[in-house]
Amino acid sequence: MVRKYLSRQKCQILWIFLLFFTACSDDFISDNPLDPSNPSYEEPIVTIISGPAQGETLTTAFTTFVWDGNEDAMLFQYKIDDGLLSAWSSDKTVTVDYLDEGDHSFSLQAKYTTGDTTDVQYINFSVNAFSANSLRLFPWQTILYNENSFTVEVIAEEVNNIASAYIEVEFDNALFTVNSVTQGSAFDNCSAPVFIWNDDANDTGLLQISCAFLGNNCPSFTGSGVLANIILEPKTYLSNTTSDLTITANSLYRDVDNGNIEIENGVFYGVISFE
Repeated sequence: MVRKYLSRQKCQILWIFLLFFTACSDDFISDNPLDPSNPSYEEPIVTIISGPAQGETLTTAFTTFVWDGNEDAMLFQYKIDDGLLSAWSSDKTVTVDYLDEGDHSFSLQAKYTTGDTTDVQYINFSVNAFSANSLRLFPWQTILYNENSFTVEVIAEEVNNIASAYIEVEFDNALFTVNSVTQGSAFDNCSAPVFIWNDDANDTGLLQISCAFLGNNCPSFTGSGVLANIILEPKTYLSNTTSDLTITANSLYRDVDNGNIEIENGVFYGVISFE
């Protein structure tokens, strides 16, 4: 009898314990704000606080974006145009420089450290940093990951009736070789343009280009267009090295009467960066 009574008591105690445990489990509420099972859970949100407005045109070639999330424990990644996506980071700002003329996009995404992500935010903007009668290089910055050859364009920006151009570009001939220079698309409608460049550029580190719009169908050029394509090749790959291409102050435009047209931006440059 005693054993049966004790056994019955043990069963009752075990049953009560199980009921209590089940009740506690059903009533458990997560206090982790990043846990989706928390009744107070909010999906991750990222807000761009400052930077170009949607559709804005900048008159400078650099800008800064600042953003924030709705929780402290968040990571962010961004991308400029078709460049590489940044690594996830807690950083909340980035300054973008060497922005070329034309349209650009900035994309941004955030996530909780638990992995839940936001929708991607997009800002589309444009850059118009050069005035009329400018002479520039495109791209402004070339990023190299190997020793392959690459092309830099020399662009006449918003010119009016130029008949010819003389262009000097200084480069580091210890780092680069000019493989060739070809006439740009600005001459596409010209039947007999003049286009020459010096064959000792790799010895001197100074590229000299002379070009002219000739013929009844092409006496001059108005607008923006590519005057020359410079094809360069690294002599070796040097990581974390930066070198400039510089359009010298000797460069000039001439009109149909052979008069000089001042280049508004004066000396301008491009940047070559080894990653």
